[in-house]
Amino acid sequence: SLEESAGYRSGSFNVELAINNRSNAASTVKAKVQLLDPKGEIAHEFAPQTVSALDAGDEKKLNFTTSLSNLELWTAETPNLYTVLVSLTDADGNEIEAFSTKYGFRHIEQVGKFVHINGKKVFFKGTNRHDSNPFNAEGCDDAQTEQYQHSAHKPLPQCSQDVCHA
Repeated sequence: SLEESAGYRSGSFNVELAINNRSNAASTVKAKVQLLDPKGEIAHEFAPQTVSALDAGDEKKLNFTTSLSNLELWTAETPNLYTVLVSLTDADGNEIEAFSTKYGFRHIEQVGKFVHINGKKVFFKGTNRHDSNPFNAEGCDDAQTEQYQHSAHKPLPQCSQDVCHA
């Protein structure tokens, strides 16, 4: 969560990991988490956490929490993205899993009937997504919308089609 008093450039950051032992025996793993800034420099390196003797089939959650300041905020105009790096090593120090994900620090809230990002009002501009009637330029009814979504040259993803059928 970001702090309004600091212009949303400071706040707390939490990474929660669910460690699952999918092997047939108890095992020990060490989890490491790093946060890289948009330039690829280390912004924060968490102390590693070890899960010892996790039984086969069991799960343990780990939380890595810190306070950050001088953040480069994400906006549509300046999409600053940080990288979260996660790695797991076994008891011998061999890396057994690693992944990364991008993360943008921003504060979004509704103020009255407006949306604010990082304390600033934003305006949304609409787009047309195959949802106007080609014969009278009006909106489509549900049956037409469903027909167009299935026959369009670039149909909606399945999850969006599922919403149309709900």
